[in-house]
Amino acid sequence: MRLFRKNKPTGRPRELLRKLGAALDLEFSRNTRLLRDLLKSSTDETALLAAIKQIQRVREQIEEPLGEPECSSSRIHAQLSGLTEDVLGSLQAQPQDKHDARQAFARCITLLIAASRSLGARSRPQVEMVRRKVLVSSDLLLQAHFTLLPPERMLVGAGRTAGSESVLHSLFDVTGAHHSSHVHSDPERLARALITMERSGSFLLAWLHSHPGRGAAATLPSAIDFRQHDDWIRDYSENLLSVILTADGHIRFWGKALESGRIAPQVTGRGVVRTEEPNVFRIEQ
Repeated sequence: MRLFRKNKPTGRPRELLRKLGAALDLEFSRNTRLLRDLLKSSTDETALLAAIKQIQRVREQIEEPLGEPECSSSRIHAQLSGLTEDVLGSLQAQPQDKHDARQAFARCITLLIAASRSLGARSRPQVEMVRRKVLVSSDLLLQAHFTLLPPERMLVGAGRTAGSESVLHSLFDVTGAHHSSHVHSDPERLARALITMERSGSFLLAWLHSHPGRGAAATLPSAIDFRQHDDWIRDYSENLLSVILTADGHIRFWGKALESGRIAPQVTGRGVVRTEEPNVFRIEQ
């Protein structure tokens, strides 16, 4: 999350743990307030209470290395990985209708993964910000087109970076609650995707979802899309590539990173052609 990207890398694991602790404190307070509101309406939210207790346990466990003489990166990385697995197990045990608890567990996982990734990044030298080419194969776009129908459905894409280029190399279906006008990610599916990316050394490069309608105009982002895009770049990556697809094969690349010129998507392979509208492509029939 952005909390771990604000400052220059310091190479000090203790500082990272303190930042993670502060983020968990905020998450604890957020869910405690939500729990109080729900209890006032006589809602049974034992699942959310369990999530709050586990967040508190995670908070206590990351305090332990701070008191040790040696607070090594490898030691902390192993601890964060173990905690991530524990929280994922709790998330998987929650019924689908316990939305608030599932979201709380998912946000905790996001914090742990972001801290772990930041810990690894601290050992690498900083590089000057450059315009990054994002290579997207037509195979993946065709896969996304068939996976995302009927709308609305959602995918996230994993990428790897080499020099000034990033390559989109795999897609994960994270479709959660959805109907004909909007879709949200499923917390468990998204958590699994993020953990897989962390283990494989890739990162969240793209967010894709489908729209009803036909033609290039149907790929225009809605007000809900803009709000969700802001959430994705706040929580995961400022250089996220957002993609909207329609049943008739139109594909729009969009997002703040593209508009600012930080990324430049490029489609490789056959079967997908550029249209006259900027950043809009079409699958050949």
